Amino acid sequence: MKVLKTLMSIVLAFASLSLMAQDRPQGPRGERGQRNAQGRQEWTVQNRAERETARIHQVVNLSDKQIADVYKVLYTCALQDSVQMAKVRAEREQGNTQNFDREAFRKQYEERNNIKKEALNAIFTKEQAAAYEKWLQEMEQRRQQARQNRQGGERGPRN
Repeated sequence: MKVLKTLMSIVLAFASLSLMAQDRPQGPRGERGQRNAQGRQEWTVQNRAERETARIHQVVNLSDKQIADVYKVLYTCALQDSVQMAKVRAEREQGNTQNFDREAFRKQYEERNNIKKEALNAIFTKEQAAAYEKWLQEMEQRRQQARQNRQGGERGPRN
């Protein structure tokens, strides 16, 4: 009974978020979210989870129950990422950039990403898991191609 109530709460929350997302005004190029002082778009945790759920649904064709479960996993992961990045930004604003260990941060990110992938694969069928893995590989190939294209001098290494 408790599981049913929890599941219904998640489904209702997801439905209400979807309806609210449709009522939000769009930005100058149809983007959603707000822009920060540097002009970059800032996505809320809910926006990120909804957007990624929709992308995964397009790739693996999720059932309604799977949509709710995937959203819950992605929301939790987006929230954790948001908290982690807030800590990094706070350190940077205080001028504590010397103590930042990029390699350790990257390792933590990869660990969180692997946990997310495992949680999603537990929700997917075997066919969906295979389609998801293929999609992830295609995305990684696109990222690598973009990195190679940037190395032409358009953008230097990050410090």
